[in-house]
Amino acid sequence: MATLASKKSVSFKHLSALYLCLPFCLLTILIDQVFFQQQLQQLLPHSPQTLFVFALFFGLPHIIASNTILLGNKDYLLHFKKHILAISLAILAFILVSQFVLPYALAYFLFSAITILHVLKQQFGLTRAIARLQGKTYQLWIWSGILAGIAIYTAVFMFKLLTNEQLNLLTICACGLSLFFILQGALLYRTAKPSLGRVYLVSNTLLVPCSLAMYLMGYSFLTILCPRIIHDCTAFLIYINHDHNRRHSDTKSNLYRYADKLKLPTFVVLIAISIGLAYLLRWQGQHLSTLSLGFISTEAALSIALMIKIFLELMHYYMESVTWKAGSPYRRYVKFSG
Repeated sequence: MATLASKKSVSFKHLSALYLCLPFCLLTILIDQVFFQQQLQQLLPHSPQTLFVFALFFGLPHIIASNTILLGNKDYLLHFKKHILAISLAILAFILVSQFVLPYALAYFLFSAITILHVLKQQFGLTRAIARLQGKTYQLWIWSGILAGIAIYTAVFMFKLLTNEQLNLLTICACGLSLFFILQGALLYRTAKPSLGRVYLVSNTLLVPCSLAMYLMGYSFLTILCPRIIHDCTAFLIYINHDHNRRHSDTKSNLYRYADKLKLPTFVVLIAISIGLAYLLRWQGQHLSTLSLGFISTEAALSIALMIKIFLELMHYYMESVTWKAGSPYRRYVKFSG
């Protein structure tokens, strides 16, 4: 089994470097405003997820990777079986209620809010670990940031479903919460672990107000882009580190036993499977009709593929909050360094 000293590690410097997309996007906006009369703003679509290349690599793939780790290792299945069963039933109930009971706008809001909660809580949770944060101030910081994020991205994602008055109210809430979030971040800075801990704290404290600034200037594309890049790349760095270290222990999964025969690097295996399955699920769902020999219509096949996608997303959101806690078997295979 790989010892702690022989394990590869996730560099805090690499995690922090991901936040450079924030000043890059703000600089891009400045250049567009000053030199190009907002031509870029007019050319960009509302969301990067409408671009095939972006959607191929971001969003669903890291969710597939997360579920591959959980469901592809027998010992993890046994360890978390009660959580998996409980959340599976809860997700099925949520899908049914959303489909047949809740208004579309409410169901969409709930799913969006859960998504933002997950995205920001991952980043803020890592900040706690890296900067050694705790106490009431940390709780105020994390939840004001999450609520501000929910307000911002509700306005971004649901702008067609909301009135101008509702959008204005969300903007006011986002501004107030962002200001409070920054103030709490400044208080935390004094007690944060020096050097990289403080850098990571500042980076995450800037994440929400920078996203708000991009939204207020009318660049919804960039508002969605930055957190997605930071979140997904952070997740993949950790997943690859986990799988590499586990692969070189005595508990590797069957997947990596086959990969060993082909001498494929861990990052190639995990990324290829994640992107491949995400592609099939998102763009090739209609072929479930063919596989069923015509018993399922093309429309029904697409609906089933969408339900599977939603199920995996919600499974990921919940299980990530469980599987990476202190004492989890996941933690034995992940190591961080400066």
